[in-house]
Amino acid sequence: MRRITPFNQSLWLAICVLLGLSCFSAYGAEPTQPIAPSEVLPKFELEAPSSLEYREYLGLESFEALSVTQIPAKLVLIEILNVL
Repeated sequence: MRRITPFNQSLWLAICVLLGLSCFSAYGAEPTQPIAPSEVLPKFELEAPSSLEYREYLGLESFEALSVTQIPAKLVLIEILNVL
C-alpha cells in the first residue's frame, strides 16, 4: 500500500482549499432576477472603443463612456454571455 507523505497531504489540502475558495464568490453573490423578454434593460454605460474605425462605425465622436441609447441605430443587438 502506498504511503501518503506530509508533502502530498499538504499539496492535496491546498488544492482543495483553492478549489473551494474559487467557487465561494459565485455562490456568495446576491441572487438577481432575470430580465423578462418584454422588460427594458436597466441603464448602464459601455467603454467607448479605442479604435477610430469602430467609433465611426457606431457613430461616436468621443472617447467618453456611452450608453446604448447614444448609438444612432434602429436596432442594437446586445449579446450577454453567462460566465458562471
